[in-house]
Amino acid sequence: MTLDSNTVVVILTTIIIPACTWAVGVGIRGWKAFTILSKLATEFQPNGGSSLKDRIEAIYDELKELSATNAVSLQLVPYAFFRADVSGNVTWINRCFVQITDLSEQDAFGLGWLNCVSESDRARVKTEWVAAIADQRSVKTSFKLVDGRQASIESMPTISKKFGMTGLVAALRIEGVKNA
Repeated sequence: MTLDSNTVVVILTTIIIPACTWAVGVGIRGWKAFTILSKLATEFQPNGGSSLKDRIEAIYDELKELSATNAVSLQLVPYAFFRADVSGNVTWINRCFVQITDLSEQDAFGLGWLNCVSESDRARVKTEWVAAIADQRSVKTSFKLVDGRQASIESMPTISKKFGMTGLVAALRIEGVKNA
């Protein structure tokens, strides 16, 4: 795995620049500063597993694998799930969502998922959804699908300590059905 430019920027801003600032702040200058920064620079050269770069890449690979495993797992569960970005636009749905709503993946993206909601409930559900996004909170609401079945969605925001809300994960349930 190679580090992309965004990862390099993160490394620079979270490790290298603070290290340089610290060195200057505690009075480390000249040859000693050069020695410390040279040692730090060697940590960003792969050496088969023990360098800082090797460890960062291993963590990055583990996170990618975990993310892929979660995505596959959510495709296999017999419940309808979807994910939305911080604007409330759907960016991912699982196959059960497609089966329940008869919406294609492309049709459900953005706010297209609201097309599975009956005309009589659509404006209310959209208003509740948009308000939850703006307030960065969960939403739970019931409505009728276009085919007349009673349904509900329940969502929870995904929160990052560094970036705040990064989106929402939601479940669509059909009332009276344990497995959709």
